Amino acid sequence: MLYEYLTFGLVSVFFHFLFSNRLNYQKERADLLADKLNEVLREFYILKVSYEQVAKKYVLHMPLRDILQSISKDILNSSTVNRRDYLFDRLRDILFDEFSVKSFAIYDAEQNLLFKTEKYEEIDDVLLNEVFNRLKTVPSIVKAADVKVEKEGFLAAIPVIRDKDLEMVLVIQRMDFKAYNLENLQLIAIVLSYIYHMFIEDKYVYFTECTPDFNGSIKAAMELMKSLGIKSYLVYIENKGLTKEVFEDIYEYISRRTRTLDKICIDKDKIMVLLFLTELAGTERYIEKIRSDIEKNFVPQVLEHLSFKIVPLTFVEEKSYAVSG
Repeated sequence: MLYEYLTFGLVSVFFHFLFSNRLNYQKERADLLADKLNEVLREFYILKVSYEQVAKKYVLHMPLRDILQSISKDILNSSTVNRRDYLFDRLRDILFDEFSVKSFAIYDAEQNLLFKTEKYEEIDDVLLNEVFNRLKTVPSIVKAADVKVEKEGFLAAIPVIRDKDLEMVLVIQRMDFKAYNLENLQLIAIVLSYIYHMFIEDKYVYFTECTPDFNGSIKAAMELMKSLGIKSYLVYIENKGLTKEVFEDIYEYISRRTRTLDKICIDKDKIMVLLFLTELAGTERYIEKIRSDIEKNFVPQVLEHLSFKIVPLTFVEEKSYAVSG
């Protein structure tokens, strides 16, 4: 009987040992899985926060080309008599909706107030004088940190430059903190310069055979390049032996595939396409696509009689006169 008790006791201890080990193993495994799950959740949270930060930085506003395209369409479809006031109202809507600007004003080069939003409070003359003096010396964006005098009610000043002269200044007084960064200020500068050179200033003539819209876009692209380093390129497609009818068919074909901001013009034996806000690499891809499309939609021999050339805007000769309005 004693032997049976000892045997039962040993078996019980053995199974208790096995059960305890198994239980400890399962507990350690559960703890490890819980740690891993918590680690994954932490990484997911960090990823989510990072994504939101990126979204706030880059998806705060619609793409720049879409903004400029909407302006162009609105202006061309507008029948308003006072175009400048309409443009300033349109600019206000864009700055409020797309860049979270709360109040701003626009001054001419002589510091005369041209436009202000409802909540804008005119800033001190001493501050305004310093801002304008800086802009006339170095025509680039001035932020509050750049100003040495008392800067209450001032965040940034964005200039519009024409032929190295100061023409207009946008003074931002209030803006959402998340949106107040150099990138957005530069985008606002592009929008402002585009509106001014396309629709406010006198229209320069570069190519007499082309429309005012084409010439105006050339001027706007030139000034954006000079003042902000934003590049645009012209593509020349020259006729090297095609009949006039075939060359005009190619012009119509390319014209139907031209984006709204890009402009196209035909001048005798030359088609000119302005690729607005397009870098050199994008221009080269554009030529490759056009060549491929022409090859697919016209007889292959057509390409043998076409010459494609990229022309920087610095090589576009400016004419000596402007057309008012």
